Amino acid sequence: MYSYTKQALLNIRDSSVPVRTKSTIVPAVWNLMKQLKIAKVTRRGCRSGKRKYRRITIRITTRPQNNYPKRSGACHANLAAIPAAVTKPKARLLPKVYLCNPRSLNNKFDEFSTMLKDLNIDIAGVCESWFSTGNPMEHFQIKDYTLMTKNRSHRRGGGVAIYARENFGVQRFDAITVPDHLEVLWVKARPQRLPRDIAVLFYAIIYHPPNCTHERELIDHLLDGFDYIHTNYPHAGVTLFGDLNHLETSQICCGNGLSQVVKQPTRKDAILDQIITNLACYYNVPEICSPVGTSDHSSVLWSPLNSTLTKINTTRSRVVRPMRDSDIRAFGVWIVDHDWPEVHGQTSATEKCDAFNDTLQSKIDHYFPTKTMTLHSTDKPWMTTYVKRLIRKRQHVFHHEHRSCKWKRLRKKVRREIAKAKEEHFKTRVQRHKKANPAEWYKQIKLMANLNNSQSCIQPPPGVDSQDFQANASGINDTFASVAKDLEALDTSQLPVYRPDQHPCPIVQDYEVYDMLRKTKPGKAPGPDGISARLIREFAYELSKPLSSILNQSYNEGIVPPRWKRAVVVPIPKSKPATWDKLRPISLTDHFAKVAEGFMAKWLRKDLDKSIDPNQYGKGSLYHSLPGETYGHFAHEF
Repeated sequence: MYSYTKQALLNIRDSSVPVRTKSTIVPAVWNLMKQLKIAKVTRRGCRSGKRKYRRITIRITTRPQNNYPKRSGACHANLAAIPAAVTKPKARLLPKVYLCNPRSLNNKFDEFSTMLKDLNIDIAGVCESWFSTGNPMEHFQIKDYTLMTKNRSHRRGGGVAIYARENFGVQRFDAITVPDHLEVLWVKARPQRLPRDIAVLFYAIIYHPPNCTHERELIDHLLDGFDYIHTNYPHAGVTLFGDLNHLETSQICCGNGLSQVVKQPTRKDAILDQIITNLACYYNVPEICSPVGTSDHSSVLWSPLNSTLTKINTTRSRVVRPMRDSDIRAFGVWIVDHDWPEVHGQTSATEKCDAFNDTLQSKIDHYFPTKTMTLHSTDKPWMTTYVKRLIRKRQHVFHHEHRSCKWKRLRKKVRREIAKAKEEHFKTRVQRHKKANPAEWYKQIKLMANLNNSQSCIQPPPGVDSQDFQANASGINDTFASVAKDLEALDTSQLPVYRPDQHPCPIVQDYEVYDMLRKTKPGKAPGPDGISARLIREFAYELSKPLSSILNQSYNEGIVPPRWKRAVVVPIPKSKPATWDKLRPISLTDHFAKVAEGFMAKWLRKDLDKSIDPNQYGKGSLYHSLPGETYGHFAHEF
C-alpha cells in the first residue's frame, strides 16, 4: 500500500513542474498511471539536449524618462492630410506612329530627334533616309530608341529606317525575305500590354520610288508577307506605311481586312505617304503635321484612340430555332392528328398555300420558339455557348473564392471542353470537306487562319457610301432586275390556237410528294418562310397530303402562289474587287417551291428529251432543279 500527499498528486498534473520532482512516485505506480492515462507527460523537443536547464541572462537598466509636456487634446488645425499613394495599373497602350519623308536625314537629324521627343513618338518610319554604309550609324542613334535600317546599295539616295522605343520590344523580322532591289523593312513589336484580340504587332516601312519598274513585284511581296504573318500569327496587327507614291494599293487592301487611313494630301494635292493597316478601329484619323526641315512631304502622326484601350468587340445578333428531341416529338403528336381542314376547304391555289403556310408556321413557332444568339467578332470558329458559360462560371468563382478547389476544377473542365470543341470543329467543318468539298475546306481554313473576317469587298459606284447598306442593297437589286427589262411580259392572247391543251393536267399523287420531300437534304438552307429542311424530311408523310392538294390546284389553274415566288438573293462576286455589275445572284427559295418546280421539270423533260442533242454538254437549267443540261440550243427546235 502506497500513500501520497495531495501536493504530490497535483504535481503529476502540472506540466510546469520538472520531471525530476515526480520521481518520488514508485515506478510501478507511475507506469500504471500512464497506462490508465491518469498521468499525461508532454515533453518538449530535445534539440539543445535532454533535461538541460539554463538561465537566461537579462540586463536591467534604468530607462530615461521623457520630459515632453503632455497634451491635453489634439489640435486638428495643425494636422496635415497625407494622401495615400495609389498605384495605378499600367495603361494598355498601342504605339503612337510617326511617318515622314525628310529627303535625307543627314542634315535634318537634330530636328527629327527633337520632334520625336516633343510628340512622344513610339515608332517612327523614315523614307528616303539617305543612309549609306559609309555613314556610321552611331551618329544617328537616339537615346531610348532602337534604330533599324535598310539602305540602298546600288545608287545614292533612298533607303528606309525605323526608330522604335526600347520598351516596346521591337526587333527586325527576318522571316520575310526582302529582295535587295526593294526598299522594305519588316519589324516585329511585342509591347508588355496589348488589347486582348491582338497578339503581336508587325510594321513594314516602304519606299516606292516614282517611275519604278518593280511595282508588280512589290505588291506581290507585300501580299506574300501579309499571308505569312496571318498564317503563323493569326491575331496579329499589321501596319504597312511609307512613301508609296502612286502605287496601286487597292489590290493589297481588298479581301485582307486592310484599309488605307490617310485621307488628306501629304505632298501638294496627292496622298503619297500612306498607312495601310488592320488596326484602324483602334486609332484616330491620322493628323498631317509639318514637314521635317525643307522636305516637300508633310509628316503623318497616327495616335491611338486613348491611352487606356478598352476592349473593342462588336457583336451581332443571330436568330436560330433550336430543335430538341422533346420538341420534335410534341410537334409530331400534333401533326399526326391534324387533318388540314383549313387547306382542303379553300378553292384557289393561293388561298390553300396561304392557309397551309400560316398554320404550319404558327405551330412551328409554338413548338420551336426562336432564340436570339449574340455573336462576338472576336469569337473563335470553334467557340460554343457551353464553353462560354463555363468560362463565365469560372471567372465568377475566381472573383469570389479566388484560387479555391472549385475554381481549379472549373479551370480543368474549361480546358477539356475547349480541346473537345476544337477537335469537333476540325472534324465536322474542316477535315470532312478536304476531298468532298474543297471550296468549303478552303473557306474554313481561311476562317481558322483569321483571313476571312474582312468586310464585304463589293465596291459601290461613285456617290454611294459603302456603309449605307440600304442604298447598296437597293442598287444591287436594281442591277439584277435590269437584266430582264428588255423582255416583254407574256401575252396569253398571242399563244397558239391549240392552247389550252385538250389533255388534262397530270395529277400529283400523295406518295409522289412524299418521295420528293424525303429527298430534301437536311443541310439545305431554307427560303423566306424559314421552315427547316430537317423538319420537312422528318414529317414528309404528314405534309404530303396537304401539299399535293396545293400542287394539283396550282397546276390546274396555271398560277404559282405568290409565296413561292419569293427568294432570298445572295450576291456572289465574280471578280475581285467586285462591283455591282460583276455579281452573280444566288436565290434561296422555299423548299415547297422547289418541290413544285421539280414536278414541272420532270414533265417538261419527257417532251424535251427527244430534242436534246446526245453530244450536247454543259451546265445550265430552265429551272434550278434541272441540272446537267443546256436547253438554249434546242428550245427553238422544240
